[in-house]
Amino acid sequence: MTQVVLPAMVKRKRGLVLNLSSFAAVKPVKNYAMYSATKKFVDYFAQALSYEYESKGITIQGWIWSQLSTDLTQTIGEARMDRAMELEKKKLN
Repeated sequence: MTQVVLPAMVKRKRGLVLNLSSFAAVKPVKNYAMYSATKKFVDYFAQALSYEYESKGITIQGWIWSQLSTDLTQTIGEARMDRAMELEKKKLN
């Protein structure tokens, strides 16, 4: 999508590209290596493009979300809760 919209922005000498990532870009998530890696890519992609296009009047930002409720975050939260319960059961035995 960035490749599609940038030429028109360059021509107008202004524009904004917003790339959304997640906290997995900062702290990788166990069992979600590919997801975490792609989120880090999105973060670096935005940073690199920002350096390349700032002189052309285009703002490129990368946002890293940390408080977003999705099916994935729900699953990760449930997995952590299951693991915590397992550890507590072991302590009791």
